[in-house]
Amino acid sequence: MSNDTDFTLRFTCSSREQLEHVLGYIDFKKSRWDYWQRNGNDSGSLLARVGMKSFAAVVSWGYSFEDEITESPSGNASIDATAWANQNSLGNVWISGDDGEIADLRGRFSFLTITGTYKDEYGNSGDV
Repeated sequence: MSNDTDFTLRFTCSSREQLEHVLGYIDFKKSRWDYWQRNGNDSGSLLARVGMKSFAAVVSWGYSFEDEITESPSGNASIDATAWANQNSLGNVWISGDDGEIADLRGRFSFLTITGTYKDEYGNSGDV
C-alpha cells in the first residue's frame, strides 16, 4: 500500500437494525477521535483511557457513506461507502489488513460483512 489508498466498500448485515448499530458505532468512534485530536491529545493516550489494545479501535480515517441503507427482498441491509487512508507508514492506522479498521469492525460485529476493493496511487488494487 502507499500514501494514497482509495477504498470502495459495501457494509452488509442481515437486518437494518444491525447495520444502524454498526453505523452508530462508526460515527461515535470518528467523533470521539476527532474531538480527542482537536484537543491536542494523541492516539496512545486515548487507547489507554478507553482500555483498548488496537489503535484501529480508537482512531478512524472516516468513511463517506453513499445514499441510504438499502434492503434486499431477503431482508439484508447494506450501504455503500468510500474511504481514503495513508497506509504506508508504521505510524498510521490502516483501513485494511489484520490490524486495520475493517478488521476491528469485523471482529466487533460478527454479523457484519464488509466487501470492496482498494486502489493505491501506484495502480495496485485488490479486494478488501
